[in-house]
Amino acid sequence: MSLPIALDHETDLSLQEQIYGFIRDKVLSGTYPSGIRLPSTRDLALDLRVSRTTVLLAYEWLMSEGYIETRKGLGTFVCRVINEAIGAATHAPLPRKPVMSEPRPSVVVPREVPTLINMDSARAAIDFWYGRPDSRQFPLKAWKRLVMQKLATTNPGLAEYCGQAGDPDLREAISQHISTTRGFLAGPKRIVITAGAQEALNIISRLLIQQSTVVAIENPGYGAAAVLFRSYGAKLHPIPVDRDGISVEALAGVEGKIVYTTPSHQFPTGAVMTLERRQALLGWAKAANAYIIEDDYDSEIIYDRPPIAALAALDQNERVIYIGSFSKAIGAGLRLGFLALPSELVSPAIAVKSMTSYGQPWLEQTVLASLIQEGTFRSHLRRIRTLYRLRRDTLVNELRRAFGETVQISGEDSGLHLVWTLPPEFPTADELSTRAHKIGVGLYTPARAGAIEMGAPAGPERRLLMGYSALTPSEITVAVKKIASLVAMRPSAVKVPRGAVAV
Repeated sequence: MSLPIALDHETDLSLQEQIYGFIRDKVLSGTYPSGIRLPSTRDLALDLRVSRTTVLLAYEWLMSEGYIETRKGLGTFVCRVINEAIGAATHAPLPRKPVMSEPRPSVVVPREVPTLINMDSARAAIDFWYGRPDSRQFPLKAWKRLVMQKLATTNPGLAEYCGQAGDPDLREAISQHISTTRGFLAGPKRIVITAGAQEALNIISRLLIQQSTVVAIENPGYGAAAVLFRSYGAKLHPIPVDRDGISVEALAGVEGKIVYTTPSHQFPTGAVMTLERRQALLGWAKAANAYIIEDDYDSEIIYDRPPIAALAALDQNERVIYIGSFSKAIGAGLRLGFLALPSELVSPAIAVKSMTSYGQPWLEQTVLASLIQEGTFRSHLRRIRTLYRLRRDTLVNELRRAFGETVQISGEDSGLHLVWTLPPEFPTADELSTRAHKIGVGLYTPARAGAIEMGAPAGPERRLLMGYSALTPSEITVAVKKIASLVAMRPSAVKVPRGAVAV
């Protein structure tokens, strides 16, 4: 413990008196409660840059008046007797003086908060929350090995800033990784490391969005992005999504110069943007001199189709701002993602980054860089693809077994979730979700899972967004059986005469 004593060498009070008075006042006010340990005379003298004799005399003065005491072999402490004698007055709050100054600035509270995680305190035992990688599959052995390797020798990364744009080795590793897996070479100088995709969206918003800036966004789409854009003053222009992705035709006449899209696995529908649609979107961006924000949140988890190159891979005019993340492939707890930016936005983005976090933690960055460079990350991706495919297959097969081969499923060929559209005779998605939670199964409508849909709904919600990656096949099997039992309870399922009251 060091004491923040500001000694005044110009005053008439001696240094000894100033030290005595400071400690006495702190004891009497209760700031230094009984039993608290004070620094030794040697340490305090060094801290204050005075002679030890000066501190000794001040301590002796305090001891003579009963404020402090020494305990042999332990140190110097505030006396218990003092606080007992002072009693409640020691800790009584000082009376407030009337404040005549101007009121404090009002607090700006966001009107909307993005839904990024399931914060339900009564989380279901078998939870189909979307986008959760299985924590049991984290490459722990390799991660621990690399952490110990990095900490085996003194590294300046522990004590110095490693650069606002991120660790150079990680930027290089990501540049090489996306060149092979996503089909485009941005180069390390165009990569900026972020605290996941959400910070990447914040940086982009800070750069491009002002009050009333028009942003075209998928409808339905990712709610967290919509909330964020609105918080910067954007005016959202919803663009419909079909089985081929965002409608480029609907962009005709849009005033905005920014469009946000999730082309490789549209959220929440799971649609994959076709090559024709991608080329049309890039053509629109070139003609409108606009930017496309490509959120590639889970594109590396694919099952039944060959990898599709990123939209950025087709971009010949640097119109695409690419967002990548390791949250779905490894884990959101790492808080590591990145931007691959058009050249003209790199310096402004780094400037914005420096005003927010001034860079990510060094250790996680350097470990991830090595994980990618040595090939362990690539092996990890192959392993979890196989594992998650099995879980996807289990969910699809169990739904078909329980509800027939015509069960309507979409978005199942990649990613960590699929969409189940309930038939008309089933309970609504909201009703089935509520009932399922009561028996320990977490089901979520797109809205509850963080999707946003602008405009009047066509009717009751009939879609459920089901994340399966964190569940074992046995858990999925049990859950679908429980869901089937709930559907069987529905009057329409047992053909009760029309007009009967629903359970």
